[in-house]
This record gives sequence, structure tokens and C-alpha cells, in this order.
Amino acid sequence: MSGFRLLIAMLIANAVAWRGATAAKAELSISNKPTQNMSCDGGVCTATAKKAVLNVADLQTMLASGDVSVKTGTVAKDINMDQPLTWSSTSRLTLDAQASITVKKPVTVTGSGALTIAYDNQSGANDLYFFGKGQVTFSDMASSLVINGQSYTLEADLPSLADAMNGNEGGSFALANDYDAKNDSFKHSPVDYFEGNFEGLGHSISHLKLRGGGHQRAGMFAKTGQAIIRDIYLKQVNVRSGNKLYVGALVGDNGAQIVNASVTGTVIGNSDFAAVGALIGANGGLIDRSRSNATVAGHGAGGLVGGNIGVVYRCYSNSTVSGSSAGGLTGSNDGHVFDAYAAGSVTGSDLAGGLVAGTGGSQSVVGAYSTGGVSGLTTGGLVGTDFNLTVSDSYWDLDTSGIADPGQGAGQPADDPGITGLTDAQLKSGLPKDFDPKIWGSNPNINGGYPYLRANPPQ
Repeated sequence: MSGFRLLIAMLIANAVAWRGATAAKAELSISNKPTQNMSCDGGVCTATAKKAVLNVADLQTMLASGDVSVKTGTVAKDINMDQPLTWSSTSRLTLDAQASITVKKPVTVTGSGALTIAYDNQSGANDLYFFGKGQVTFSDMASSLVINGQSYTLEADLPSLADAMNGNEGGSFALANDYDAKNDSFKHSPVDYFEGNFEGLGHSISHLKLRGGGHQRAGMFAKTGQAIIRDIYLKQVNVRSGNKLYVGALVGDNGAQIVNASVTGTVIGNSDFAAVGALIGANGGLIDRSRSNATVAGHGAGGLVGGNIGVVYRCYSNSTVSGSSAGGLTGSNDGHVFDAYAAGSVTGSDLAGGLVAGTGGSQSVVGAYSTGGVSGLTTGGLVGTDFNLTVSDSYWDLDTSGIADPGQGAGQPADDPGITGLTDAQLKSGLPKDFDPKIWGSNPNINGGYPYLRANPPQ
């Protein structure tokens, strides 16, 4: 088996494993509540029960005088940052969790302090999560950031980040703060090729403007190898490329693992053969917990991904999509889509699907739904074409899509057995059959009442 096929096989196996994973219940919360069930001695604070609390003011007091390690120990599992934390000393904070670390509130290092993060990254059920206002900000670019034993170089702006990455395509880098790129001018993609680690730390890059790309690819990253790119939000992008084959705001041609990335703005590719996606042009890697809310147009256009031969997992799109072949989440799908949805309108002059323009071969769409309006020559409520019947446990909205024929889940063939049409009321009444409640949630006050992804809630 080639290295590429081995990578994809591993990604698919991980995605299947994650679908059945349960969330850990035991947690250590850093909050404004009184410290309880914690043992703190010599700068080391360890949870002594499954439910533990470390008061954030107590933690800040300790950081003012020295290094502090916060550990779940053997009884708690996760660490949750539930209250903003700031320190200005040179102290190092270490967060050490058996399972996951979730950052819900800002963590700010205003001096030359340091941060070490350690969590279980060997199991797909565990991760480093940024939710809501959660982010990690550094004032001093010489500060130390270590994540699971890997040291990261901090950069404060996109030009500096791009220069560093182009000079060390296999390095590890982190964005230290939110950045507005409105005054930047790039003649081509900022990063030509990258195969290292990039950690956005929950920060955003706003107003990225691209009018071209490196070689046949356009994006913040023209092309990626087996990199990890995560926790980065692109806002109000303006990407317009007239002669590129792969166009996406984050990556033109992707071979990386993309985790928790998002995009808003406009992405347009005018080439007659272009694969254009709001986030990724062509995907051959893994995209997990990512989302889009953009205007996308191109030959083969997708709300999140233009053309997929990899894995798209726990993702959603609210993008408005148009093209010769158009899909609400992905354009063409020659890969795998697990646990995903699309809600934006889709217009395809030739082929259109609420979720995917076309899928087939040995590929698959499993556990997905779409609600956006669909129009075109050959149209399906969920997919444009599914000739090899690779879609299962998936649904579309009979009312909002404009496709009320229950046999038209796929434009071709009719009566696709893996796709079921539901009324709007049915789709909002609870989880559809075969949707895993560990992955999916249903609440009338969340996502307009439609099913939502627990690990990737609406933002």
C-alpha cells in the first residue's frame, strides 16, 4: 500500500472510531468557583476527585510567584478553561490532562511567561478544543509554547508567519493573536508548501485578499503535505482566482489534517476546470470539525470543499454555492463524508446537490443531511448523482430544498435507498434514524432546531 493510501486508510479508520466514541465525564474546571477536590503543593495542583475545581484567582496568585502545573491526575479526565486567565510574570503554566483540554475563555500571557499543554492525542475521542471566546494569546513572540512535547514558534502577523513557514516547511508554528490582513498585499499564496504543524490557538485572520496563487493553486496555503493545520478562523476573505485549478481560502490543494477551521467571505475560481471550495479547493487529507459561511462560485464548487478524495468529518456549511457542478458541502466526492450537513442554497447549471454534487465508486456519504434550496439541470435534495449507491443514513429537507419528490434524494438514480426525505417539522423534531446521539444533538434553541454536531456547534 502506498504512503498516500495508507494515510487515507488511517484517516478513515480514525473517523469510524470517533463516530462511536463517548465523551469523558470526569473533569477539572478552572473557574470562578471555590477551589475544591484539588491538592496543591510545590506548584503542582492535582485533582483528587472526578469533579474538581481550581479557582482562577488562586491559580493567578500562584503564577505570580512561580511555575504551576495543573493536572487531572488519575481520577479526572479533562481540563476545562471556564473562566478568563491572565498572567504577566515569567512563570510557566502547564495544563496536563489524561484526555481532552477545552478552552472556553481567553487565556492571555501578557508578559514573557510560558505555556505547556499536554493531552491525549492518540485517541480520536480526545483533543484540544477551542469553543466560543476561547483562545490563547501571547504578547511576547519569544515566549515558550509547548504542545504534547513539541515546541512552537510564535508569530504575530501573517507576513511573518508566511516567511517563517516558507523558510521551514516542516516546522511548528502558532499564531499568537488575532490579525487583520487588510493592509497586506500578496502576489501569490502566502505559503507555497507546508508539511509541518500550525496551531492557530483559536485566533482569526481577517480580510485575507488573494488574486492569484502559487502555480495552479490558490489559498493561504497553496499546497500542503502531511501537515496538521488547526484552530484557525479566516474571516471576511476575498479570494478570486481566474486561472487556478484548486482554489480555497485556507488551502488550494490539501493533503493535511485540518481541524477546527472556519471561513467567511467570498471565494471565486473562474477556470473552466477549477475545484473551488470556501475552505479547501481539493482535499486529499482529513477535514474535521470545520465549517464555512461564504459565497462560493466556480466550475466544480462546494460550500466547504471543491473536490474531495479524502475524509470530511463532523463538518458543516452555510455557504451559498454556484457552479457548473455544485454541492452544499463538497462539489465532487471521490472520498468519504461522515456526520456532516449543509444549509446554504445551491445552484448548478449542470449538476447540483444539497450536500454533494456527485459521489460514487467505493466512496461514501454516511450520516448527513441538507436543508438548502437546490436548483439546476440535474438536481437531488442531497446529492446530484450517486450511481454506485454509496450514500447511507442520510436525509434532506423536503420543504426548504424545493425538492418535494421523495424519490429525488439523488438527481440520479431515482429512489436512492440511502437517502430519505423528511419534512421540515420532522427534521426538527429529533434526531433522524441512525444519527448517533454521541455525535449529534437536537435542541429547538440550537441551530434553528435542526440537528447539530456536538463537537462542532453552530458559531
